[in-house]
Amino acid sequence: GLFIVVVAVLGQYWLVQRTHDEVARLIARLEPHGDLHYDKLWPFPWGAGRVWGLSFAPAGGLQMALQTPTGLTITARELQISGLRFDSTGRLAHVRGRLLGVRAPVSEIRAPQADSPDPTRIPSPTLFDLGYTQWRGDIDFDIQYVASSGLATMHFDAALAQMGHAVLDTQLEGSPEVFDRAPDQIMVRKLQLEFAD
Repeated sequence: GLFIVVVAVLGQYWLVQRTHDEVARLIARLEPHGDLHYDKLWPFPWGAGRVWGLSFAPAGGLQMALQTPTGLTITARELQISGLRFDSTGRLAHVRGRLLGVRAPVSEIRAPQADSPDPTRIPSPTLFDLGYTQWRGDIDFDIQYVASSGLATMHFDAALAQMGHAVLDTQLEGSPEVFDRAPDQIMVRKLQLEFAD
């Protein structure tokens, strides 16, 4: 009995260390696109795990693509991974899970002043105009990448506090090298968004 406990403890220690090393490599690859941090993680041997105290600040091309102001940081209380699979080359093939307690500041951008009395030409209000200062909620996600066809499918289901419910389905095309090093060259093949307040 004691031998099994010792083997289990050593196995979990090895798994935690290996996961920290893999996440460190991921953070290094993400550096041109943003600053990712976490407080604590705990992997499970069956391809699941949890990460606490996540934060991400977009930078570079990703910041320009998202049009986020400098210094904006997105945080999450917890990331729960319920399914994780890698292909034969060690690249991520499928990940499924939940982000809990997501918070992202709303950009303080106001709609431009209308230059016409025509009500059909009045610009739509921004979230900041509507009184929102941040996005808050939980997000379920399912992401799959098939390297042989260069296609990634992504499904996000977000319950946003005081705002509503959003479902986003998208299909992206690009080689593994494009996804790793040149996200601005990723082609959007499908994008579908449903929102209910």
